[in-house]
Amino acid sequence: MAETVFIWGEEAEYANYAAALRSCGATPVFSKDIDCSDTCGALLLPGGGDIHPKYYDAAVEDCRGLDEERDAAEWELMTRFTKSGRPILGVCRGMQVLNVFFGGTLRQHVEGHGGLADGSDSIHETRAADGSLFSCWWGDDFFVNSNHHQAVGTLAPCLRPLQKSKDGVVEAFSHGALPVLGVEWHPERQMSEGRDPRLVDGTLIYRYFLSLCDWEAP
Repeated sequence: MAETVFIWGEEAEYANYAAALRSCGATPVFSKDIDCSDTCGALLLPGGGDIHPKYYDAAVEDCRGLDEERDAAEWELMTRFTKSGRPILGVCRGMQVLNVFFGGTLRQHVEGHGGLADGSDSIHETRAADGSLFSCWWGDDFFVNSNHHQAVGTLAPCLRPLQKSKDGVVEAFSHGALPVLGVEWHPERQMSEGRDPRLVDGTLIYRYFLSLCDWEAP
């Protein structure tokens, strides 16, 4: 299996993710043809607009940027990658989509987690789950960026929380049996040496994700 990570869409929309993957030694593959994912070793579900709430049996109340073509494509991609056991990383919207895919729900709006007035990320303190990988990396309490208005409601039963914000919002999770990781914040925006010194290094997220890949599989 080539050291490639599939992202549905066009690279111009997701330059930060492409740069993050390349900096860690992987090659991103961008396409709206999901069959192009068949030879990729992993799947990255990036941030963006909200998934349609019909996927978790709810009505539209406070959703932004709905894109049902993307919803359907990423749903099929999650089906293929979980069936084959290939790793998946979900970032922001991507984490929310994973929670819904595995049977969870979303809160259609949460206060205090959006970006700043100029569109840049806000920063908030979070707490790692006891004994989690995150606590080993960064300790019990650490700061991450934040720029989202939806969040996990009911966490899918197969998912384990790794990190929560101070107001109880799930900020990261992993799957109990599959190589699946979701983070509500944007590690690709916390990887440069010039990042805010309060923020942890998001490089560890991408390196860990790529370490889950079986690049030798046929």
